[in-house]
Amino acid sequence: MSDLPEELETERLRLRRHRPSDAGEITHLLDDWEVVRWLSDVPFPYRFADAEDWIRTAEKRWIAGRDYQFVVALPDSGAVIGHMGLSIATNGRVGSFGYWFGRRYWGQGFATEAAQAVIAFGFLDLRLERIQAAYHPDNAPSGHVLVKAGLMTDGIKTIEFKALGQAVPCPLFALSRQDYLKIYAA
Repeated sequence: MSDLPEELETERLRLRRHRPSDAGEITHLLDDWEVVRWLSDVPFPYRFADAEDWIRTAEKRWIAGRDYQFVVALPDSGAVIGHMGLSIATNGRVGSFGYWFGRRYWGQGFATEAAQAVIAFGFLDLRLERIQAAYHPDNAPSGHVLVKAGLMTDGIKTIEFKALGQAVPCPLFALSRQDYLKIYAA
């Protein structure tokens, strides 16, 4: 899928592929317990080497067509404010997305705006049939992002949270391609 866009733009954001030079900003944003405690696969404390490894892995998985991980940046300054990613199931028809933002960027609608862009990318560019996401049940703002992005409740999924050292039953939300097209193509 070499014709896929490597950048997505919204009214206030630029979502682009990660670069090795992003490691410092990513480390700074993720070396914050209030951010990491809600994330399943992120260690704490978060180190520069963690960011470097993650960027290398994300690039390999992008090339393989298994993951599409985007830095979320402010277009004017280029400052990295968060991350939005879409992982593709082995059947190639279902995508799971996840996200995080630096704490100072919470509550400004950035997550919803970026989620809508990644969902459009998943349905329109990747031709997925379903997109889903789960969130830690104590992180209500994340649930609000999913609802505002158009996803609907779809059950419970148990997820292992690395930094917490425990598995947690999490609300699962999903959106079908058919429902997406009804909502956004109208």
